[in-house]
Amino acid sequence: MHHNGKCMNSSVLEAQNFNNEQIELININFIINLLTAIIYDILLGVGANIKTMKIVLQIIGAVALVAGLALLMAFPTMWLWNWLMPDIFGLVEIDFWQALGLNVLSGILIRPTTTNSKS
Repeated sequence: MHHNGKCMNSSVLEAQNFNNEQIELININFIINLLTAIIYDILLGVGANIKTMKIVLQIIGAVALVAGLALLMAFPTMWLWNWLMPDIFGLVEIDFWQALGLNVLSGILIRPTTTNSKS
């Protein structure tokens, strides 16, 4: 295929159809896989046994799951904000990372506080 006088293969054209959120998720997935492989190699290098490696990989998996859920929750925040806030309040649209930061900030500010005082 030709694009602007230059020959481009179909994979380049397909890659251009990705939106920014998809590219960010692909990058995050790549980083998680790379870190897992590095940690696995380090554990093998220091002679860790299989049980220790499983525990470490389970901890990494739990952290990755929490991070993945946080990332997953950022999309609805971004979509709702960009759908409602500019029209209602005249605010600017936000990107994925701003939506993630907004979720973290709201989690800090709107934290349930319970006090148990026994007399």
